[in-house]
Order: sequence, then structure tokens, then C-alpha cells
Amino acid sequence: MNQPLTAAQRQRSRPTPSESSYATPGVAVIANRTDAIRARDAERFVAHYARQIVKFDLPPPLVYTGPQARDAEALRAWFASHPGGPIAYEVRDLTVTVGGDVAFCHSLNHLGNTLWFRSTIGLRKIDGEWRVTHEHNSTPFTWTARTKRPWTCSPETQASGMASPTSGQTGQETREGTVGEAFAL
Repeated sequence: MNQPLTAAQRQRSRPTPSESSYATPGVAVIANRTDAIRARDAERFVAHYARQIVKFDLPPPLVYTGPQARDAEALRAWFASHPGGPIAYEVRDLTVTVGGDVAFCHSLNHLGNTLWFRSTIGLRKIDGEWRVTHEHNSTPFTWTARTKRPWTCSPETQASGMASPTSGQTGQETREGTVGEAFAL
């Protein structure tokens, strides 16, 4: 989980301040959260949440709200369960849509060089600052009748129409799809 990022991953997953997209509402928040995960900085990560955040995350429970979602101690405990240096974390194919004082972002995220997941984040400008009011993270899978195991995918397998099973078997065909690339972090 804590393998260093390659130069290509760093290039794809972090904007530089000179990029025009960095000024787009949401991009700076996502970039700061990305840096916070890599640095294991729980306080900085949860600082972007609004008071009334609603979060659907990968681990249980099904929904986190308010103080439960903003719990920096729980995030620190997760960091501690994965000892080592910086956490490998990539945000890919970030797309941001802004309308007045609301924005939403969606991306494909890669955690620890092993888990790809989808992320959708809703933001609202509150007291002059962009805050995360809604977050939904999920991992795609297909439950096959033959293997009784989930099959996962990555952007590469999605583009090729192939999925890879979590059990390490060869891939199976999946639905084809494309992902837009408005702002690449």
C-alpha cells in the first residue's frame, strides 16, 4: 500500500499551481485532499468537510454523517493499520462541474497501487470557502455465477473491455465504456 508513486503517476495525479484548472472550484480541494492522504494528514483531509457532510464510503457503515464523517481519529487509525511512508494515492480523470456556489467532481482513484475506486464529491461554497457536502466512493465489481467471486476493473481494463478477478484469474469481458478527461489531477 505504501509504495512510492512513479513519475508518471505523480504527473497524472497532482496539478501544479500554474495550471489554469487549479483555480477551478473543487480542483484545489481535491488536490489538497490527495496530498493529505499521501502525507497521512487526517486533520487536513477532514478539514474540507462541511458540518453537515453525508458520506458513502468503501468501508462500513453504509453512510457516515456529520461528526462521524469528520472523525480524524478514525482516519488516523486507518493510516496506522497500513504502516510505512507516504501512501500511494492517485486521482485520475477528474471532472469538475461548477454552477454558482455548488460544484460536483467525479474521478477514478487508485489507492495503494492495488484498489481502483470511483469517487463523486459534491461541494458548496460556505462562508467563502468550498466545502465537501457529499462524498460517494465505490468500487465496481461483477459477481459471477461461475466463480462466486467479485471481478474488479481499472481504467485500463475498462478501456480494453476486460475485467480482472480479485482471485487472480484471467479477465472476463465486461461492458465497454469511456471516461471523460476534463481536468487530469
